[in-house]
This record gives sequence, C-alpha cells and structure tokens, in this order.
Amino acid sequence: LLAPDNVPLGVLGDGDGDDDDGDATEAAVAELAACSLVTRGEAAHGVRVVSVHRLVQDVVREGAGGEARAACVARLVRLLPADHHHYKTDYQRKAALGELLRPHVAALLRGEADVRDGYEVWRGMVIHCARTSRPAAGNAYADACVAVAGDEPSERLAEALSCSGWVMYEQRRFDEAEAMHRRALAMREELLGPSHVDIALSLNNLANLLDEQRR
Repeated sequence: LLAPDNVPLGVLGDGDGDDDDGDATEAAVAELAACSLVTRGEAAHGVRVVSVHRLVQDVVREGAGGEARAACVARLVRLLPADHHHYKTDYQRKAALGELLRPHVAALLRGEADVRDGYEVWRGMVIHCARTSRPAAGNAYADACVAVAGDEPSERLAEALSCSGWVMYEQRRFDEAEAMHRRALAMREELLGPSHVDIALSLNNLANLLDEQRR
C-alpha cells in the first residue's frame, strides 16, 4: 500500500493472477472492509481494487518492516510486465492494471519505502510506459534502472541501457537513443560474444532506429 490510490487486489494476495481472491486475501479484505478501513471496487476493464484511506496507508508504511516491504515489491514485480510480449493478449486489461500500479511504483521511486534493489520494478514500469504510449513517463524509471545496475559492465547494465534507449526512441530522441543502444551493444559483445541472442536484440534495436531516420 504505497500510494493513496486504488490498489489492485493482486498486490494483496500471493497468487499468480492480477485478481487474487484466495481465501486468506478475501478474509483479510472482508475484515478490513467491515471496519471501514478499505472499500472494495472495480476499476477499468474489470480489474478489482480496494481503496485505502490515506491515514491507514501512512500507518501501514510506517509500521511495515523490511520483510513486508520486500513482499510488496515482489508482488509488484509479479504483476508488472516481464517483457514486451506481455501486452500481446488482453491489452486493455493489462494496460489498465499497469496504470493502477504506476502511482505505487512512483512512491517507491520517490523513496517513500526503502527498496534495496528495485531494478525489476523499474524495468517493468519502463516496459509498461513504452508499450502503452507513455514513453516520457518511463524516463525516470529508465534512469533508475541504469543507476541501480551500477557502473561496472554487466548484462543488467546493458539491459538497462537498452531500456533507456527504447523510451528515448519512442520520444524520437534519436541521437540519445542511438548512444544508449550502441553502449548496450558494445557491452554485450564484450561480455557475451558475437553469437549471443542479446547481440541480435541490440542490432535489431539499432536497425529500427536507423531505419526510422532513413539512415
């Protein structure tokens, strides 16, 4: 419960879906609703949510320990897209879910909850923003990916640079995007060798970028 906004029910449960209504989750939500601490609802495209009073969220954030925060981050990662193929089916529902998650991820980014390594969360939100035509909203998350990945060459840093190049490309910031993709390609070639599948991904990113500019 990271922001004073609707919380997708899947964030509260341990299941694999975005609409978790397992017995434990259902019982907990029912008890909270009976005390008027949460209100059940339904957001766009049938995503079930609960709304939580701001004061309740403040108390929860202040009292949550590291284990609780880690569990919340893990649930966000589970609900956010793992790759760009995520939106090929049931686009509207998944896009609506991503928008419901965005204020909670933004609260993490602002430091309202201590996150040791938010890379997978930032990466998932970059994918969401890029695939739902909100690339400018993805800038901060792409920057966070690069920052968390560190300064030393690594597969994670190469992926982060590629994510950053993607949101820049979607904003037609072509020179900056090209610089990011070339850094990612050089790093992958150094770390993985010329035959790795990630090299093909980087080359494809560059090819798309150059083709868009008729170069």
